[in-house]
This record gives sequence, structure tokens and C-alpha cells, in this order.
Amino acid sequence: MNPLAQSQFKAPHGLPVYFRTTGQLHLSDATISLDEMVFRQKRSAESNLKELIWLCRERYWYALKLIHPRSYPPDSLFDREALDLGEFYLPWAELCALYRRLVFEPQIDLFEAQRERELRKWHRFLEKECFERVTKCPEWTRCVLETAGLLETHSPGREVHIVEMFDAITENVEDRYGREIEPRKE
Repeated sequence: MNPLAQSQFKAPHGLPVYFRTTGQLHLSDATISLDEMVFRQKRSAESNLKELIWLCRERYWYALKLIHPRSYPPDSLFDREALDLGEFYLPWAELCALYRRLVFEPQIDLFEAQRERELRKWHRFLEKECFERVTKCPEWTRCVLETAGLLETHSPGREVHIVEMFDAITENVEDRYGREIEPRKE
């Protein structure tokens, strides 16, 4: 070892020297690739859809108590066995694909862990663009509960179907984020 190196890295007298030898992060530990984002969206699809349904159930129950304070909600509203997610998967997958195409940024950020940033953006997107929009509209709330099988009465002439609801969300997302990535016309 070079004698000069010892003097440069020597700690002041009386202070201990600590070297971190384990737990060192690699640059790839703070990044998330497109493939991993797809994996995470697919893995969490069922839990995210159930969260949407439970939010709609709470909204429906609150509205029912507001309108008819002494009435009881239908038993099917609380029947977890009746829950059917079959019709939700295709529109949900299309919404996830649209998110990845328009919003997801695989660019590495030098000042923030890109993985945490992108996962936080995804959860914020779900809360604002999907969950909040669905629970604000009574027709959409009822549509979600009927499609999930939690409400027995399927309105024969219901105005909104689950695919149309997700299409409206998709159009809003395309309007909001799509303009940002369009190339400039010169």
C-alpha cells in the first residue's frame, strides 16, 4: 500500500473508523423495467379490483343509509363468495397497458429511486383516475357492484356497462397524458 494513502484515509485521533461492507445498493436495485411493471400490475390486479369494488360497496351503502336511514342493504352486498371479477380483467388489462404506454417512465432518475417513483405514480394514478372517478358517479358505482355480482338486480336497461366505464376512463387518460408525448409539428 502506498504510504501516502494511509495518511489520506486515516481517521482523526480518537474517532472510530466504520466501513460498510454489506447492504450496498446497486443502480439496478433502484430501477424498475417495463417487464417488471407489467409483472407488478398483473400480480396486483385482483387486489386492486377488489379495492375498487369495496370502495363502491362503501359508497353504495353510505348512499342507501342517507336516503333510507332505517333500511338494510341487500345481503349479497357483503357476500364475498358471490364476488365475480371475470368481466373486469380485460378492461383492467387495457387500462394497465395504456398506463404503461403513456405514463410509465423507464428513465433513471439520479435524485430519486425510479422504482419508488414509478410505483408511487401508479398508485396515485389508480386512486385519482380510476377509484375516485368511479366512486363519484352513482351509475358507475352501481355498474361495478352489479358486474361483480354483489347486487342481485341487474338493470335490463342500465346505461353503463363495465367496458364502457373503462373506455371513458381510458379516453380521459389519453386526453390528459397523450398530448404530452405527441411530437411537435414544425
